[in-house]
Amino acid sequence: MGLKVLNVEARDIHVVFEMSLSELRHVRDAIDAAHINYASEEDPKLALSVKYLTGDFFPFIDELVEDLEKNVTRPDRKRG
Repeated sequence: MGLKVLNVEARDIHVVFEMSLSELRHVRDAIDAAHINYASEEDPKLALSVKYLTGDFFPFIDELVEDLEKNVTRPDRKRG
């Protein structure tokens, strides 16, 4: 796994993660199995983070893994 800073702006830093498909599966499976307990009324910033994780990041990773598994030719598979 690798990390590269792509762009630094006044309000944010953009990074690129380099991960193998098996690492992406681990991230997806861990998020899928996780139970997040917090009091959103007491910590609205955490509520935004959880909303991003469950509503944006996880669906993106899940779809990416599924797409890679379906559409990328693995070296151990013969082409027909």
